[in-house]
Amino acid sequence: MMEALFRIAILPLICLGVMILTAVMVIFALKRRTQAASNQVQEKTTVSENDSPTNTRWARGDLKGELSLDKNEEPMKTCPACGGENTVSSSSCTYCGTAL
Repeated sequence: MMEALFRIAILPLICLGVMILTAVMVIFALKRRTQAASNQVQEKTTVSENDSPTNTRWARGDLKGELSLDKNEEPMKTCPACGGENTVSSSSCTYCGTAL
């Protein structure tokens, strides 16, 4: 009789406790992982522009050609995909490779 009561009442409670403990551990691990990722993002954003590995013309959005006062330059055409300026004779974009 006592054994039947144990199986009916106690075992499900033990299983429920194990499931709750597992859920708490998973939530704790996810929260810690999210904090670590947030810290990494914050570190990357505080790095100065000159030290950043993404300090490229593409990352800065500086896709237009260098300004010059020479009027004899070849005319430029804009890439429809990225907006970069290319010479008229170019068959593909110098920045993203899209066919012009």
